Amino acid sequence: GTLPCGAGLTIHHARAGVSSEEALPALIPLLRGTLESIEERGLAGVDPGPIASGDVETVALHLRAMDPEDRRLYALLGSELVRLLGDGLEAESREALTEQFERSV
Repeated sequence: GTLPCGAGLTIHHARAGVSSEEALPALIPLLRGTLESIEERGLAGVDPGPIASGDVETVALHLRAMDPEDRRLYALLGSELVRLLGDGLEAESREALTEQFERSV
């Protein structure tokens, strides 16, 4: 639910050296967009995003476009998502994403 998600984000942005005050303005629009998609389309219609869908090229574009602090937070959260998805991602995508995130931290 929302509490575990929020707690996980708090842990990861703290590991990235980003304060709650800095992370919140970046996270709120992402969370709001996700909730709006769920409200409009239901859970089945929500776009899983490039990490969950194994879109290595889009993730690489995201990482290149970010400043170092944002890149580090994205990589830490992305790594955790890859870990949670486990076998839900193709092995090749999982390995490529993990490698990208490790280079970005």
